[in-house]
Amino acid sequence: MTDSPGFADSYLGRLRKYVGHDLLVSPGAQVLVLDSSGQALFQRRSDTLEWALPAGACEPGDSFRRTAVKELFEETGLAVAESDLTPFASISDPAIHTIRYPNGDLVHAFALCFWVPAPLAPVHGGDGEACEFTWNDPGLPLPEPTYRATIEAVNLYLKYIETGLFQAA
Repeated sequence: MTDSPGFADSYLGRLRKYVGHDLLVSPGAQVLVLDSSGQALFQRRSDTLEWALPAGACEPGDSFRRTAVKELFEETGLAVAESDLTPFASISDPAIHTIRYPNGDLVHAFALCFWVPAPLAPVHGGDGEACEFTWNDPGLPLPEPTYRATIEAVNLYLKYIETGLFQAA
C-alpha cells in the first residue's frame, strides 16, 4: 500500500521520488496463515477494500522469509519465526500480479508465497494497511471482493496440497 505510514521512507517510497508513478518491479512475499481447523486468515486492504493475504515488498538486505515475517507482524500483529514458514508457490505473471494502486503507482510484483500455522495470539491491525480480518476455508468461495493475486495464491496452495509440489504462476 503506497500511502501507508512509513511508505515514504521505504525502498519503494524512495524510488517513487525519482520515477513517479511509472512501473517498478518489486520482489515480495505473501503469507497464508492457517489455524488448526484449516481456516485461512484474510485481511481487508484499507486502500482498495479488497480481501487479501498479509503481504509486502522486500526492503534492501531482506530475504523473502524475513519480509514475510515482518509484513505478517506489521499487518496482523502475529509473530512467527522464519523457520515456521513453508514456501508453496511463486507468483510473477504480470497479468496476475501487476498492481495499480489508488494513487496511480504501478508495480509488477514477484511474490514468494508461504504458509504458516497460526500462532496462538489475537489478530489486530498494526500499520493501518488492513481495516478488517476474517477466517475463511481456502477451499470455499473467498470473501468478496478478493484481490486477484490472493485468489491465485490460494489456488496455488490448493494445488500444492493436492500434489505436494511447489507451484508457480
